Amino acid sequence: NNTTGEVRKLTEAQRFEMEVERTIKQFFPNVLTNVYVAKKYGAVEIDCVILHQSGIYIIEVKSNRGVLEGSLNDKMWRVTNRKYSRIKNPVEQNYRHIVHFARRFNISERVCKSIIVFPNRLDISRVAYTNSHLLVCNIGDLARHLKVIAMNNETIISPFQLQDIYYVLSDEANNRRLDAR
Repeated sequence: NNTTGEVRKLTEAQRFEMEVERTIKQFFPNVLTNVYVAKKYGAVEIDCVILHQSGIYIIEVKSNRGVLEGSLNDKMWRVTNRKYSRIKNPVEQNYRHIVHFARRFNISERVCKSIIVFPNRLDISRVAYTNSHLLVCNIGDLARHLKVIAMNNETIISPFQLQDIYYVLSDEANNRRLDAR
């Protein structure tokens, strides 16, 4: 509800982000959403962050529909859904999120892994990438991938570092909510 008492209708993108968040919470109840990380001028907004001993998973959520075409080197990707449109390369966008996140917490970028999630109604079979630190998937496949991550016992970042990052991000999120009042 907003201050005028009207009920705000959620956009399709907001509903999809909530669906992704619900899926992630099945495996990682402490997922952080809508995380702001400072950069030299302003901040970047990260849709979701999973903090896990096997890595920090930076998640970008896109709500397009139709057919998606693109590769890692393309600045723009093509979406066809009755008409043709272009979106910024979400892999490149999420990489920038990782760079700023790693700088903010003084950790190696290699600790961070990129996940790009699209709705099932978007055909991503024409997206070309080969990178072990990157996952591009539809939400229908997300739970399967998250289960593998949750079962990964490899430790590449200490529980103490994860806890510190979690508390800093949680505190910053609480401060933003208070400032918004």
